Amino acid sequence: MMGVVTKEQQAAGSPATNRRRMAAWEWYALAGILCLGAALRAAYLIEFIQDPSFSLPRPDPAFHDDWARALSGQYDPAHPVPYGPGQPDNLPFIRPPAYPYFLAALYALNGGSYLWTYAMQMTLGLFSVALGFFLARALMGRAVALTFSFLFASYWVFVYYESQLHAIALTLFLQLLFMGALYLWARRPTGARALAAGLIMALLALANSIVLTFVPVALAWLLYVARRKTSWFAAFVSPVVFAAGLALGIAPVTFHNHRVTGAWTAVTPGGGLVLYMGNNPDATGSYAMPDKVRASRSLYDFMDVMHASFTEQTLGAMSMAEADRYYGRKALAYMLSHPGKTLTRMAVKAALFASPFEFMHNYTVVEYDRAFSRVLGRLPGNFAYALTGFLIGGAAWAASWFRRREKTAAQQEDVFPAQAVVVAMACFVFCGFLSYLPFFVVSQFRVPLIPFMLLFGAYGLVAFAGFLTERQWKRAAVMAAGGAILYATCSMPLAPFDSKENLFVWHFQRALDYARLGEGAVAEREFALAADAQPEVFRMYAERAVTLTQSRDFDAAWDESNRAVSLYRSVSALDPLGACLAIALAAVQMDRYDDAFAICEETYRKNPDLATAFYEVAVELSGETVDAYARTYPGDAPPTIASSKLGQMALAVRCLERYATVRPDDANGQWRLVQTLLAAGSPAEVLKRCVALVEKGPDFTPIRVGLAAALRLCGQDDQALAHLQQAVRDMPTYAEAQAQLGYTLLVLDRKTEAAAALEIALRLDPAHPWAAKALSVAEAAHS
Repeated sequence: MMGVVTKEQQAAGSPATNRRRMAAWEWYALAGILCLGAALRAAYLIEFIQDPSFSLPRPDPAFHDDWARALSGQYDPAHPVPYGPGQPDNLPFIRPPAYPYFLAALYALNGGSYLWTYAMQMTLGLFSVALGFFLARALMGRAVALTFSFLFASYWVFVYYESQLHAIALTLFLQLLFMGALYLWARRPTGARALAAGLIMALLALANSIVLTFVPVALAWLLYVARRKTSWFAAFVSPVVFAAGLALGIAPVTFHNHRVTGAWTAVTPGGGLVLYMGNNPDATGSYAMPDKVRASRSLYDFMDVMHASFTEQTLGAMSMAEADRYYGRKALAYMLSHPGKTLTRMAVKAALFASPFEFMHNYTVVEYDRAFSRVLGRLPGNFAYALTGFLIGGAAWAASWFRRREKTAAQQEDVFPAQAVVVAMACFVFCGFLSYLPFFVVSQFRVPLIPFMLLFGAYGLVAFAGFLTERQWKRAAVMAAGGAILYATCSMPLAPFDSKENLFVWHFQRALDYARLGEGAVAEREFALAADAQPEVFRMYAERAVTLTQSRDFDAAWDESNRAVSLYRSVSALDPLGACLAIALAAVQMDRYDDAFAICEETYRKNPDLATAFYEVAVELSGETVDAYARTYPGDAPPTIASSKLGQMALAVRCLERYATVRPDDANGQWRLVQTLLAAGSPAEVLKRCVALVEKGPDFTPIRVGLAAALRLCGQDDQALAHLQQAVRDMPTYAEAQAQLGYTLLVLDRKTEAAAALEIALRLDPAHPWAAKALSVAEAAHS
């Protein structure tokens, strides 16, 4: 038998045997496994085409989608998921950039087809299976390699994520490539191989930045292995060259982040906030925004929301890097002042990480995506299965290693590179597990660890088969009993988990997607199934009310809204802010403006931290009108507001005025009120409101700019100029203040000064909607 335990020279695979040219039957076996993997992926892809998320990616995949389309020149604002054009140029990288660039390359090759993109990602998954086979063969022998590649090709979670616009398929390939590079280096430690390993590690970090936590372990591993094979000097060279390759690979991203923020951020910011999400009084161990930190609707507003929430808490303006450090310090302070709670929560997170359940994240409910799939639902395995294999296989490999210690020095040196890389894989899994304990647990975070866990599981299966073949019944019985106990333990719900909410969200999100696709009948059916799953959640009724208003069935919509309000007053809500917004908009579509304001007031009364309901509703009602006004050159006639929008604008002003009374220190809210009043064509009201705010303070620069705009509209140009000059003294980097100053100077026939101010505005904001036009007018008049 070509096992790993039947003969001493075959234990863990003799390196000489493993490097031997593959026999024909091995090629046929590998080809059969790849065909099986391809068949499973094709079957799931055919099924997935019918799912609404096939062409409507959820928030994180949608961001990757938009970013990749922008990079490949295919972004279209009319795209089904028009969140935006991807990564903003003036922000640090919000997500690791390797996958969006990889996705852009796929779009460039296939014309942006979702079908071909998923098919190409699945092909990459099959390449990973083949790469995993060759790596496993070199490390543990052909029997383990074939077993591992079979598990890898048929494990459901890999098939699932290859059909998602996530970085996981790319991450798995790069991980295997990285371990292969380490193996080649361990066999012959050279500077070139160390540099190659560092560059591959950089690509991996740019796909999944959490792997940077493995860097200290990798450097220590390189030093130890090189010292075993070479001199101390050569041993120090390899880690240095590896680190140089790593730094060189991520340098473009780091320098981009520094260029736009002035802070040194290796790959992505936000670590401080993520740490605070896992360590605050209300942390649950899984994904949840902390108290007083607004939830973002997509990655596009994540940075703005984080900064706005920070500004509200500290009553000051700081950069995003400073805000992130603030949250990091806040998290550390909580951890140090509550060591018992911190350790208990880490234990809960460890139990959640090891649990067999799949946790919802960003409206993606992996648990029910699998359960309702005819293909994935029939494939065996869960995380408990992979974890059991890792533990039992790791124990078997360690026992085999101890039995081989009596080998000669030459034999030990021959097997050492393979052993060292196996140890590196085990360390990679442990580092991946430990790196998430300070933060929070999401199912997809575990996926990159599973291939290496399955490799150890494959070793355990082959070892067990070897015991049976050699009639070592006692060892086989001990191994089988240990595996059964471990699997039963890993399958136990060690931390509380209720999947009822997951089922609700799964049906609810599908209902919204089907509604967006215009399939009303299917959407209604999914709404009904969501109601059956969790009928007490009122948000569903509110969203359903919005869909009913689209069909002009106002009476039915209002019945649903009333039911939502009734439930809202009596039960704990899944998403009170989202529900308030949905109900208010449903009321607005039926011209029930007082009722819309009342639900905002009800939301605020129930939870004062949700005062942002007033702001969110106002933005929804006035967003397009205010944005159009902001783009209009001050010398031109402002956009006309349709009579049908007047009621909405009046309600927006009313909500923002109420927001100003409950959040008087929120400059964003005050400036939004100014813009809304100006867009509504009420300069006298703006003047009255801004004068009162400036007089009673605090002195917000945006309010001064709004006051100046109102004064200019009222013909008081000199007074407007005085306030704008004060505004630019207070905040010289505020582009809008510089632009308004330039235009006011232009009105006062001070062309040279106007041009100077407008040039500053354009340097601060090259995309300013009208500063360039004003500058051309000033320069033409001056010449």
